[in-house]
Amino acid sequence: MARSQLQEPRFLCETCGYELAHDAADGEVCPECGRPVADSLGRVRVGSPWQQRPSVESYVASWVGVLTSPGQLLSVLSPGSTRHLLLAHTLVASGVAFLCALVALGPDVLRGRVTVWSIWFDGFGGLRGSALIGIAIITSVVSLLIPLLSVIEAIGLRIIAWQRRWRFGKGYSSAIVAHGAAGWVTGVMLGGPLLATAALAYDSLDWIGISYRASHKFAIAGAVAMVAGLLLFEMFAWRGLRRCRFANSPPDVR
Repeated sequence: MARSQLQEPRFLCETCGYELAHDAADGEVCPECGRPVADSLGRVRVGSPWQQRPSVESYVASWVGVLTSPGQLLSVLSPGSTRHLLLAHTLVASGVAFLCALVALGPDVLRGRVTVWSIWFDGFGGLRGSALIGIAIITSVVSLLIPLLSVIEAIGLRIIAWQRRWRFGKGYSSAIVAHGAAGWVTGVMLGGPLLATAALAYDSLDWIGISYRASHKFAIAGAVAMVAGLLLFEMFAWRGLRRCRFANSPPDVR
């Protein structure tokens, strides 16, 4: 076995990247930036609630952590595969998108009502068929874009780290984007109902009590909510890269 494989991984200060002695005591501080050595120990990274025990409760807790206390969550985040968390976010967002599309296009399916969407896809099975196609397309786009854009983001984070010579591997990039995908879910949950309402108002359904003119305001608000979800995802990803660029892996994953 090569000697490099026998060497212990470098123990770095997680703030400035200064190499610390492996036998540094918990009470010591980094001679470069003054951060306590104890804060940089790998054993501090116990993992997010989801990483500790995947469940509905830990999913909600991790999601809330991304929204309300990202710094605290990133300080305990551990590397490793979190595909199931990204899958959970994708399923939740897709489910919300499906329900919103069903609300917006459901009247087309039930009554064959003519809408802008129906006119675009009128050649595919008539009015009811085109509405069903619309529901399927909207749901499929959400379910495909979230994992695709998350993977692209993870690759981008690793490229940035490589260019700046930061110690930041695949394990942390995957964990960061999987947790940050909560931003996608938040955007869909806020923007989806607004866009569905805009679609209903646009088709002049008097029973919902919203005028045609108000549909544009709901559409703009829905688009803004979607963009806000994207920004939340990007901000968490960048903050995660900065916070974990010198992270020391927990002992059980070295």
